[in-house]
Amino acid sequence: MGQHERVIYCEKVRDLKMTESDKVASKIIRIYESMPRDERCKNIFWPLVSRKRMSDIFEEEAKAIYSETKDDDKAWNQPRFHDIFVPEIARWGNLMRTKNYLGDFLMESFKELEKNNEFLEGVFSPIENQVYAIMKDRKLENDYFRVIHELSLIQMSRAYLGDSQFQEVSDKILAHIMKECYYGEFYTPSQISKLLASIADPRDNMTVLDPFCGTGGLLLECERYANKYSGGHLSLYGQEINDSTWMYCKLSLILNGFKDSIVANEDSILYPAFVENNSLRQFDRVISVPPFGKQKWGYEIAERDQYARFRYGIPPKNSGDFAFLQHMIACLKNSGKGVMVSPEGILFRSGPEARIRKNMVQSDIIEAIILLPSGLFLNTGIPTIITVINMDKPEERRGSILFVSAEREYEETKRQNILSDENIAKIVDAYRIYKDIEKFCRVVNLEEIRDNDYSLNFSLYVDTESEIETVDITQTLQKIRNLKNEREELLEEIGDIINKFDQDE
Repeated sequence: MGQHERVIYCEKVRDLKMTESDKVASKIIRIYESMPRDERCKNIFWPLVSRKRMSDIFEEEAKAIYSETKDDDKAWNQPRFHDIFVPEIARWGNLMRTKNYLGDFLMESFKELEKNNEFLEGVFSPIENQVYAIMKDRKLENDYFRVIHELSLIQMSRAYLGDSQFQEVSDKILAHIMKECYYGEFYTPSQISKLLASIADPRDNMTVLDPFCGTGGLLLECERYANKYSGGHLSLYGQEINDSTWMYCKLSLILNGFKDSIVANEDSILYPAFVENNSLRQFDRVISVPPFGKQKWGYEIAERDQYARFRYGIPPKNSGDFAFLQHMIACLKNSGKGVMVSPEGILFRSGPEARIRKNMVQSDIIEAIILLPSGLFLNTGIPTIITVINMDKPEERRGSILFVSAEREYEETKRQNILSDENIAKIVDAYRIYKDIEKFCRVVNLEEIRDNDYSLNFSLYVDTESEIETVDITQTLQKIRNLKNEREELLEEIGDIINKFDQDE
């Protein structure tokens, strides 16, 4: 693909009518909203929805196999004929028939589901304590019997919800759940994922890593992009430290057809999961939205890091932003590209971060920095940036960095600011074209950055202020006096007209 080829990942404007996926998502969200405000209860909801989808697809496949072969055993009892094999105990009909000890039955059936599908191993472990809590609380148990009954009324087989439709449904449900609980910090809004995927430009057969993958939406968006623009598929890898968020991620990837994706449940800094011959595995694309300003990021291992990740400098104890960025850089192939969102502060903070910034600029691996609007993320309104790392910059981009000032490219909604398709298109076009656009972006050579002591503060490089019209005070005051005189003359004329009418009468 040519460097200046216009590749913009934007969906067409949708019809205002609700789609089938909108209707299904709305129904499921209403069920979620009807549940008690109890974290134990709500954390089990997504696994239950996932299980309903698995069970409906399994039954759909089983009926199709039986219709073709008339072999009952092959249709219902042989895992090799199914994408996801759902053993009898885990089928939704059996769950509906359960009358007592729901917690026991749920966990037993979840474990059987794991046992029959290697890629599900350990996925439901994070909710084990919550499931058992249900059977100790009769009210919670009754609430879940109601939820199971209401979910049974929603058809989730592929005949009713194709894979792309279910991905839309799962996006909406996860977005809603994340707004309601502290997992919001692990969730990347879908329009930001679209923007990052468009910039990363993953292509067929590439390997893609998200080392701080949260609920997995960014990995799914990269796959969607690659399929749309190169007609192929990616090898997806992720790592997530939070147990419950890892469960959300695994289930989302599996339900969207990526059961071969590899997602580790560990700390990427302390225990990087993807290692080959005592070195970090290298990827074509590394793309992520790590936690912002994380304090306990693993400073204690940085000086003796066996993977030599902190070659540009060791970040301060109280902020892991540059630790995350350097980990991502260390995971890139020599031809790889990295795209990461960080707080804007990494552009100008002093101390150790200033030294890291200087070393990274001098290494000439930063291709672009994009200033995003505030208020795009759940639970935080801090200004953020996208840093684009290119380990193999094209010749014409070497010795420079593109600054894109996109802080005004957003639309307001009740809960948060969002990027429209038009906003995304404008930002991606600017990155692809890599030329100056007045009041929006500028290509800055490294000498100018050096002269600014390696600060990357946007105000030094892109002038976004509107021109202020100069005003001649003397002239303006004279205009005001003239208008006052005209007003008085008009009032006199009106008075004369009124007097004339009075005299005529």
